[in-house]
Amino acid sequence: MVYSEMNGALRIGTLAPTRERLQMAGLRQKIDLLRGLLDGETARTGPLYVDVDVTSRCNLSCVGCFYHSPEVEDDERHDPVKGDIPLDLAKELFSDLRKMGTNSIILQGAGEPLLYPNLLELISFAKQNGFDVMVLTNGTLLGREMCEGLIESHLDTLRVSLWASSSGQYQLNYPGNRPGLFEKTVEGIRRVVRIKGEVQSAVPRIVLYHPINRTNFETIERFVALGLDIPVDGLTFAPMNTVRDSLAHLALTEDERDGVLAQLRKLRTRFDRLSIDHNIDEVLLRYDLGEKWWQDMPCYTTWFHARFRIDGNIQPCGRCDPSLSLGNFSQDPFQKIWNGPAFRSFRRQARSRPGMESLRRSCDCDYCCYVKDMSRIHRVLKWLPASISNLSRMPEWVGVPKAK
Repeated sequence: MVYSEMNGALRIGTLAPTRERLQMAGLRQKIDLLRGLLDGETARTGPLYVDVDVTSRCNLSCVGCFYHSPEVEDDERHDPVKGDIPLDLAKELFSDLRKMGTNSIILQGAGEPLLYPNLLELISFAKQNGFDVMVLTNGTLLGREMCEGLIESHLDTLRVSLWASSSGQYQLNYPGNRPGLFEKTVEGIRRVVRIKGEVQSAVPRIVLYHPINRTNFETIERFVALGLDIPVDGLTFAPMNTVRDSLAHLALTEDERDGVLAQLRKLRTRFDRLSIDHNIDEVLLRYDLGEKWWQDMPCYTTWFHARFRIDGNIQPCGRCDPSLSLGNFSQDPFQKIWNGPAFRSFRRQARSRPGMESLRRSCDCDYCCYVKDMSRIHRVLKWLPASISNLSRMPEWVGVPKAK
């Protein structure tokens, strides 16, 4: 089946394909989230969704990777602990998260998750415990056995990061890798779709993820055509992070960015007409807020999210230096860490502009991928009286724009 302007009546559901997942939370969770925010530093609900590293090993060197890019300067490169997460430790973590009401688990890594030998067992365990599960992959390892395993595990979403829409563009964005990987990746994605059809499975839903930079901003339409031809269930985009200017030569100029924004707005209308899932509202907001969004609102990430590393260390997000740890779940239960001194201190510090300036030394916050969820929270708090919302102890933050 190929998408076209004629089959726009086909509906494929709501994927929540990126990190915008507060909408998946129940009313009780949202109320408890607000109660904690009003208190100031103690969360009244567990994280609503989490990112879990399963391996640091990778078979690619993506140009924009914090860990493996050959173009990121050594002093800005994140150097994770080498290896894989122990399966028993991951299962223990998931059991903790289930008790805390977490809804969604995103399996990824400072490497390629499909290299993790226990991936399918871990997905199955998570699904048996009621989680919505997403796997982030570069798509190069989607052989038939892996595709069948992902389908049989009942994985909800497979998000494939694809920075290119042609073989030549692939070489620019994945330097040093052998020719033919672009074609292999596309064929692997098609294979998942074919096998799903053979076994009549609705999952995993396939989402293509396309960071935008100077090598590919002029070929967004070609990327869209590729996705519709496969066909995938969702198309998502992101501004490329320059990793503290290590990749500044790949950043868009202001005129180029304006052209991309205009094109994305047109695509939003087209995707909505065809009922194709996308994240364009989020991308437009990230561009509107810009790299320095943290000057205009606090960071609320640690109220609804956590990032788990393979050695047990817990961080606010994947953009933080590995040295910034808020606890280690191989040493303490996560329930204890979640409202422990380090988490409470981070939440308190992230609610002021001076605090954000300080945290920026350890976290690369430019074009944050959590800003849509954070802006939802910020709009609610902005309307509450200072005596209720603790805003009297915060500097005056400007309003958050909506995606245009």
